[in-house]
Amino acid sequence: NPRFVPWDGEIRREGASYTVDTVEALLAENPGAALTLIVGADNLALLPQWKDPARLLALCTVAVVGRPGEKGTAEGLDPARFVHVEGSHLPIASRALRERVREGKSVRYLVPDAVAGYIDKRGLYR
Repeated sequence: NPRFVPWDGEIRREGASYTVDTVEALLAENPGAALTLIVGADNLALLPQWKDPARLLALCTVAVVGRPGEKGTAEGLDPARFVHVEGSHLPIASRALRERVREGKSVRYLVPDAVAGYIDKRGLYR
């Protein structure tokens, strides 16, 4: 998508990387921008455990992509802060993909070949 722009701020940052810090850094570099964080419905339930979720919701819109069998709620957070959107409904979550790679299992047919090659070449998720 030509409207997507890569950003290397997390690579340049030392130490742990948290979504709320990334959003703050992006906004600092792009004053007045409106950011939308895209998460799968399976990750929405975990959002209350993220670093400073209330601050994150104050900084950006969260678009929740539906997943098979996932209701998509975040206990204790205002449901009005989320926009629900339709997705491709792939039956696997990103965390499951990362776990497969970490365990040395194949992700073939679960991601495009170019993505699998990128993960392998850079030794990601190990």
